[in-house]
Amino acid sequence: MTALVHFDAQGRWGETLVCEARVREQLALHDLWVQPNPAVQDSGLFYVALPGGWLGVLCDAGECLVAPASVHVSDRPEGLPAHGEFVDRLLELLGEEQE
Repeated sequence: MTALVHFDAQGRWGETLVCEARVREQLALHDLWVQPNPAVQDSGLFYVALPGGWLGVLCDAGECLVAPASVHVSDRPEGLPAHGEFVDRLLELLGEEQE
């Protein structure tokens, strides 16, 4: 599942999108996209700097986030959830359990 979460400057979890079309729409607004990459074995979490906060983008295994050089992408800025925490919180919000 590809997911996108908006975080404010204080790292508070905000709007959460899991609908592929809505995620793609939001990514396109920031000149970002997800593309297939068979070399990627596990899901990946990327953070994109925005004025006043961050986008957290969870990509499925076999996908990667693509961004122009002008966009700051980070593995994990201070104060934002690590991959496991992110997935746990996302599943909790969706009412699902980790497999």
